[in-house]
Amino acid sequence: MRRLIIFMILLAIFSLTTACGGATVDVQRPGASPAPSTTPISLLLPAEKETVSPEATPAPRVFSAEELLSGEEAASFVGKPVEASFDPVEVSESGMTSGTYIYDFPKADGAYANTMVAMMCLVQNSMISPSELEKGHDAKWAFEEFRTILSDKIVDCTIRGAEAFYVADNSDVHVIFGDYYILVALRKDEYDLETNIALNKEVAEFIIDKISSADVSLVPAG
Repeated sequence: MRRLIIFMILLAIFSLTTACGGATVDVQRPGASPAPSTTPISLLLPAEKETVSPEATPAPRVFSAEELLSGEEAASFVGKPVEASFDPVEVSESGMTSGTYIYDFPKADGAYANTMVAMMCLVQNSMISPSELEKGHDAKWAFEEFRTILSDKIVDCTIRGAEAFYVADNSDVHVIFGDYYILVALRKDEYDLETNIALNKEVAEFIIDKISSADVSLVPAG
C-alpha cells in the first residue's frame, strides 16, 4: 500500500503548491477537456488491478467521480465555467477514482487569467483490491493515513454527522462516510481560505447526500 501513501503525500504537496492561487496550466481553449492521462491524479493511480469474483458477497454501491460531482455541478459551486475529466472506476490497489476540474480566475485587468486545477477524490471499499482489504487498508485507513501525514495542519470537524477534517492552510476537506473517503479541493476565491473551506464543506455535504440517497446494496459493475 506504499503507493497510496506516496500518492497522498504528493497530493498534499500539490494542494500546498496551489494554496495561494490557481495553478497555471497549459489548457487548449475553448472547450477541450484535459486528457485524463495528463492530470496529476491519473499519473499517480496504481496500474495493477485485481478481479472481484462474481460469487463475492454484494458490496456497497460503487460511484464514479462524475456521478457524485459533474462538471456542471462543480461550475454551480465555483460560479465559473468548468472543464472536467474523470478517472474510470476500476478495482485497484487504492480503490480510488477522481475528478479534475479546470476553471479560470480572471485577473483585474481582464487580459490574463489564472487557471485553477481543482479535484475531488473518492476512495471506496468496493473498489479496493481484496488483498489490500485483508491488510486493513480500507477507506478509513486511507483517511487516517492522510490525517497523520498532515497532523500539524488539520482541523477536525463533522459534516452531516460524519468524521471530517480540513487542511487549515489550503482549504481541502476530507470526510470518511461509511465505506467512502471523500476529498474535496475546490476554490471559489483565489486567496480567501475561509470562503474556500466553506465551499468544500458544502460540496462534501452535497456528495454525502447523493451517497445517502442512492441504492447502496448494488454489486460493483465489472
